[in-house]
Amino acid sequence: MENFVDVSAIPIRDPRWIWEPYVPQGEITILEGEKATNKSSLVAHIVAALSTGRPMPGCTDRRPKRAALLLVGEDSEATAASRLAAAGADLDLVTIYAKYGAIPKDLDNIRRFLEEKKAGAYPVRLLAIDTIECFFGPSTNANQKVRREALGPLQELARELELAVILVRHFGKARGRTLNRGLGSYGIVGAARSVLQMFLSPKDPDNLRVCALASSNLVAPQPSQLFELGVAPVDGMDAPVLRLEHAGISRFSADELNGMGKRKATKLDATTESLKRILSGGRQEYNSLLGQIRDELEVSKRTIDEAKRSLGIVSTREGNNREGEQQTYWELLDGSDKVEPGGN
Repeated sequence: MENFVDVSAIPIRDPRWIWEPYVPQGEITILEGEKATNKSSLVAHIVAALSTGRPMPGCTDRRPKRAALLLVGEDSEATAASRLAAAGADLDLVTIYAKYGAIPKDLDNIRRFLEEKKAGAYPVRLLAIDTIECFFGPSTNANQKVRREALGPLQELARELELAVILVRHFGKARGRTLNRGLGSYGIVGAARSVLQMFLSPKDPDNLRVCALASSNLVAPQPSQLFELGVAPVDGMDAPVLRLEHAGISRFSADELNGMGKRKATKLDATTESLKRILSGGRQEYNSLLGQIRDELEVSKRTIDEAKRSLGIVSTREGNNREGEQQTYWELLDGSDKVEPGGN
């Protein structure tokens, strides 16, 4: 019978990522925030890493170069191109499609383009729609038809072509519930596996931006990423162009930045500072490290693991496991201790 699948026949695998653990491959991600929080610059930063193979923000591994398709509505093609150039993207691997109201009626045309690229040396692995207000028709922006008319086919396209889809949108509501601030139907959030929110940093709103993971169906809560505003020269332009530069980790969560709670100093803060101090002299054997921390603080292993994640500490194993001599080491890599302090 059609549409019935035995669960035993379904391959089980880890999620695939464009930017782990923030932008999954084969799924929809929402990137939202107030205007002037540099959402488009973050998209350009992600595209630059994807198209050149350099590590994504907060990551260390390089990957094969892949192409990207951008649907650009609020900016001109020239503005979008200059932003990509400033971010360091390989412009030969980026295509811009500029046409208002392109979703869902132009999805067939977009699919044909993606399928043609799939057979080439650099398949498209990212489709960014900036902003969805420009490219989704009015009926799909305003009501619950959004999932059936636009997001359903888009989600199917993402999974079929192993494509990460980023939908950029503005906040439209006053501070309140974290996942209820974006313009348009709440059904948009329901179709996404990951929701990222961009904010001005409370510590330095003129120069720093925070990208917070507001929701994910694929991973546990993750640290927010911190970016600094910078500029870069671009051929053909007299003035340098703004870009984002990764600056480490922010302690502010999406709920805190949406005004849902005030952050107080916690055991996690103390554990994070202890880990930074101990590992500043070099890597440490795990059991020895654990003993040092617990000599200072009464904390659980879970809190220590959370502090490890927030600092981006790398764990490695050495020795022969069969002989029971394998040891685990924790190491704080250069730059991974650049943490923006939280608090009020």
